[in-house]
Amino acid sequence: MRPARWSLRLFCQTAGSTDGADIHRLFVAFDLDETTTLRLQGVRNRLTTVLHGCTPESDWAVVKWVPAHQYHATVRFIGEVEATATDGIRAALSEVRQSSFEAQVLGAEVFPRPEKPRALAVSLDLHPSLAALSRDVADAVTQSVPYAPAPPRQYRPHVTLARFKGHGPAELTDALPLVNELLRDAPPVVVSSFQLYDSVLTPSGAVHTVIEKFSLL
Repeated sequence: MRPARWSLRLFCQTAGSTDGADIHRLFVAFDLDETTTLRLQGVRNRLTTVLHGCTPESDWAVVKWVPAHQYHATVRFIGEVEATATDGIRAALSEVRQSSFEAQVLGAEVFPRPEKPRALAVSLDLHPSLAALSRDVADAVTQSVPYAPAPPRQYRPHVTLARFKGHGPAELTDALPLVNELLRDAPPVVVSSFQLYDSVLTPSGAVHTVIEKFSLL
């Protein structure tokens, strides 16, 4: 049986001790540089001609393309926290000291598995500095929000291009070689900062807002 998904909002409602609590859904990520963003936009545009009917304006029941201005690679998903915890998270993240780095673009990937895709993403190389950043951010989050969900055992940096309700279209698997061809010789992603984001779920998709930006060395 799949374990129940942690929800502070549900816990607050059940406990009845934080009525009216201001709950925020947070995550830590780094944005893409302009060169990479434009490259991924080009990939998306080509894919819309291959995945029949899956245009950027398609109904959510088929595919939901991530807007280019929201492209990012998550470092740590925090989840739902009370607004009062945000300052502690910001303070802990401000203590993270890691160097800037470049992450190589590896190619297309589907989650959770190829035969039943729920998301299309572009995977990135786990640069040693990125691995160290992931560990330091995870430690900072655990320190400031002990009840946050544990990070995955294996960090797999990636940028999500599209999400599917149900399973992805049959043409998706055949389109992966095209994505990899379009990404061949792509320049590395230049990462000089990371951000704490607030994410609001809406019927038309998630809306991400930067709470604070943290510079790398």
